[in-house]
Amino acid sequence: MLYVSDKRPRVVTVWQLIAIIVMFGSVFFFLHVDKKSFYQNLLMGENSNYDLTAIYLKNILRMEPENAKYLYEFSNVMIKKGDYDMAEATLKALESLPSNNFWKKKALLLEYELLKRQYYMTNDPKVRQNLLKKMSKLYEKIVNAPFFKKLPLLKMQRWLSESWFVKRPDIRLEILAQITAEYPRLVKYNEELLQEAIALKRYDLALKALKNMERDLDRLEGKEYRDRLHLLIQGYEALGQTDKVRELLMRDYRQSRNPEDIFKVIQLLVWAGDYKQAVALGHKYQDVLIQNRKDAQRLLDLYLQAGRVEDARRLSLELLKRFER
Repeated sequence: MLYVSDKRPRVVTVWQLIAIIVMFGSVFFFLHVDKKSFYQNLLMGENSNYDLTAIYLKNILRMEPENAKYLYEFSNVMIKKGDYDMAEATLKALESLPSNNFWKKKALLLEYELLKRQYYMTNDPKVRQNLLKKMSKLYEKIVNAPFFKKLPLLKMQRWLSESWFVKRPDIRLEILAQITAEYPRLVKYNEELLQEAIALKRYDLALKALKNMERDLDRLEGKEYRDRLHLLIQGYEALGQTDKVRELLMRDYRQSRNPEDIFKVIQLLVWAGDYKQAVALGHKYQDVLIQNRKDAQRLLDLYLQAGRVEDARRLSLELLKRFER
């Protein structure tokens, strides 16, 4: 007999003794048996209630996080067997691991692939919509995870493309921002960031893209230079940065014989109230600006607007000679 006090003895029954032996035996078994086989056998017997299974697995991981590998492998086995509910419950449990855990990263990626596989295996619109919502949330979680920033460019490109599938242009923008921050000279991604940032009114990101593309402008030549310059001008125009547009246009017209480029600079000077410089620019490029009636009329209007009556008179006489032949 065992005593809990001097006065009240308590007898341990045979069944209680057996229970104690079984409990300690289970602990010994748990500590020494092959964990992978143990989990598979145990969880296969719990497949009737996936919510309870997930809770149970989270408790296991909290006590023994080193078992994450076996649970990840188990979820892979379940996917191959087609038991997607059990696989999802197991992967959900792995999400409870710390953010920097290797197996949490693997679980997030595998869970996404699992949901996508389920999406393509059904034609039910409601089921697909529900799966797409899950994928959208998981996609955001993956992109915001610490490991994502360390992915190589090729893998980031894959997740960038995935944004169209889950219909998350906002997350796509964040990925583009990460790529251009890491690789600022990749014009393709800066162009995408610029266009999509303006569309979503993320002008801060649009400005970063423009700064990246402007950084090596002076090293470009010929068509490449002009294409980049025009892209920058359009971008700054969209952001309403008139002074910056004017600065770039002033650089542009010096290398241009295109009347439209020169008229853009003249118009900016007029908006700024600098009629003197606008007229001087008109004089300098007058031969270029009067190649057709429409452009000639624009230059004539400039002279009249600036109060340069004599210049307007002389231009009118020249135009009569040119176009009335």
